[in-house]
Amino acid sequence: MKRAAAFALTVAGLIAALPASAEIDIVVNGVDDTIASNVRATLSLSSYAAAEVVNDQRVRQLFASAEGEASEALQAYGFYNPEIKTHLESVGDDWKATIDIVPGPPVILQEIVVEVVGPGQNHREFLSLIENPLLRPGNRLIHADYENTKRELNRIANEFGFVEGSFSRNRLEVDPVKNIANAFITYATGPRYFFGDLQIEQDVIDEDLLRRYLRFSEGDPYDSKLLLSSTNILFDTGFFSTIDVVPLRAVAADDSVPIRVTAVAGKKHRWGLGFGYASDTAERISAAWTNRRVNRRGHSLLATVRYSSVTTIGRASYAIPVGDPALERLTLSFATIEDEPGDIKSNRYELGSTLTQIFGPWQRIIDLFVIDEDSDFGSSTQQDTFIVPGIGFGRTHSDNKLRPTRGFRIQSKLSGSHTAVGASASFTRIETRARILIPLGSRNSLLLRGESGAILTGSFSNMSASQRFFAGGDNSIRGYSYKSLSPRDQDNQRIGGRYLATGSIEFTRRLFNNWGAAIFTDGGNAFDSLDDDFEASVGLGVRLFSPVGKISVDIAQSVTDSDSSKQLHISIGPDL
Repeated sequence: MKRAAAFALTVAGLIAALPASAEIDIVVNGVDDTIASNVRATLSLSSYAAAEVVNDQRVRQLFASAEGEASEALQAYGFYNPEIKTHLESVGDDWKATIDIVPGPPVILQEIVVEVVGPGQNHREFLSLIENPLLRPGNRLIHADYENTKRELNRIANEFGFVEGSFSRNRLEVDPVKNIANAFITYATGPRYFFGDLQIEQDVIDEDLLRRYLRFSEGDPYDSKLLLSSTNILFDTGFFSTIDVVPLRAVAADDSVPIRVTAVAGKKHRWGLGFGYASDTAERISAAWTNRRVNRRGHSLLATVRYSSVTTIGRASYAIPVGDPALERLTLSFATIEDEPGDIKSNRYELGSTLTQIFGPWQRIIDLFVIDEDSDFGSSTQQDTFIVPGIGFGRTHSDNKLRPTRGFRIQSKLSGSHTAVGASASFTRIETRARILIPLGSRNSLLLRGESGAILTGSFSNMSASQRFFAGGDNSIRGYSYKSLSPRDQDNQRIGGRYLATGSIEFTRRLFNNWGAAIFTDGGNAFDSLDDDFEASVGLGVRLFSPVGKISVDIAQSVTDSDSSKQLHISIGPDL
């Protein structure tokens, strides 16, 4: 018992002798938040404050150097003659360090010379930096502006191939008595280098095809941004698991920089299986298989199957890179589609070719489809064949693909057919969709959505179900079920319309974490004449901004049809 008591006393004494855990509060007064933060970051005491155990003697030692460290931090912002008072006090087991600062008059820039000499002196990037300088006469000296000016000069030189660039003059003169400073920077560019020999180390695709993906050619003026964009483009092909496009500056000679491209093959086959639910289509099951590299010419094969209670789709597509392979792709496809929204049935086969081209922010799609379709709607059943060429344009601009807060999306397509080529009817079809997302402060947003379409034909009765217009559903008028709005025949059966016009206004407010609430109104219809009635609905919704995209749950009610019931809509996907 005595031994136990002695042991306990010994342990207690050792614990008492250990330095106590304490917090150190550092208060800086007399300067703005930016300068105060820099002062705190410069203090040795700030680093020690993060220690798990704080020793009182060490706190006093480090605080003794606080005045000198604070003075040095103030010089970085042009204050060379400050008055600094420091005070340290213990508050229980904790410490409070107070630094009171009177910054005094700042050092003002007087003479500024920032110049670029040599072959690159007229390069647009150098000229832009000189025309929009960080250092200006009359401004307070901020050392970071001086260092950033030098850093920008080096960045431009390295980015655009002025490999031999260097500072022939680099001097900052400060007179702390007169509180003035002069800055002199002269950058000698040396000659601009060019892209040299291209060394390709890979055995995945034909070398000629790989070269077509690159954004530069041998002999072009050097530009490091082109190396980065080439790397990203090659990686996005899916052909490779790793890509390196690097300049060999160490062996640059004769004003040229050799470029080495190394690549390792990625997985050739990719499988996908998905499950989901949406109110328009109920449960959904999808499966996909991709062969990313059918051959060394970059051809790929995609097969997909999608099933829901409304729609079943089987599709196979074969993609071929053409022209500039990063911007142009030819796709050959075959699809079988069964669509049964309510009392409408469509069973069709599609054989098509699609040329997708990218022009800056715009995408152009030129396609040709041969469609064989059996339609059952209203009191009629018909079999139709169409050869349909079409051209479409689209553009999407947003600040984030998965969770956008602002931007727009627009898509428009013109297509048609003629009996002269064996079609069941001659027609021209125009369809346009647009969405605009507008932020209203940090927590609110406004989503505007519109859709319009028209079929110009003298034989509308021969048009198949898939070519006609219907409205209603979670991407249309939410007070109505999927494709429930359209003209009706004498038996009150839906038969689809010649025209389509819908619009929506939705206000969303973020509430807490990733949750939000929405209020909206939708309106429009699918119709045959402008005299037909437009329908409208209002509703409320809940939004969950999840890692896989926005999940929307909406309840909507028609305001033009008193007999209609409330509609529940569930959907997943971004606003744009």
